[in-house]
Amino acid sequence: MKFDTNPMRQEIFTLGLEVDVISAYLCCCGLAADGALSRDRLLHVWNQDEGVLDMALAVLEARNIVTLFRQEKGACYQIHPPEQWLVPV
Repeated sequence: MKFDTNPMRQEIFTLGLEVDVISAYLCCCGLAADGALSRDRLLHVWNQDEGVLDMALAVLEARNIVTLFRQEKGACYQIHPPEQWLVPV
């Protein structure tokens, strides 16, 4: 599986996603360069309800934009490049 080291891609704006989903993606991209991308780190910068973040992350996971990996030290998200995103037909 290919992972992206420079995750922010403009294609996110062409998918017709809700603003909250795009905001979650941008938060993920902003935090990805600084280490493990955990839900707790996202909550630290997220300015809405936890449920909104969880919904947005679920959409990002369903579209294979991010994947949640569970590890001994906790779960972390990995951002995928646009070539791996699932786009509805």
